[in-house]
Amino acid sequence: MADIGGSPEARRRSIRPLRSLFPYVTRYRKLAIGAIISLIVAAVTTLALPMAVRRMIDHGFQASGSIFIAEYFAALVAMAALLAAASASRYYFVITLGERVVADIRRDVFAH
Repeated sequence: MADIGGSPEARRRSIRPLRSLFPYVTRYRKLAIGAIISLIVAAVTTLALPMAVRRMIDHGFQASGSIFIAEYFAALVAMAALLAAASASRYYFVITLGERVVADIRRDVFAH
């Protein structure tokens, strides 16, 4: 029997089957946009944290470093809080969007 869709590995890596979900996701644009924005903020904050720690270690151990360390520690706490808020909102948006899409698909399947 010929494999029409390509090799099983290629089909597993393809996201083409997810195209059929696009109409369901577009019904909830605000949730999708919120999830994308939250993901970007969380990713940028995650990438910035090691750079801030590196800068604090590189420049914080000088003679006048106590004020610098206190300011950077406060900035690190603020960055951690931003990361926590972005991660929580991303989780909320993705879970809510997923549940609504699944409910819409379920409704359409049972209506058919």
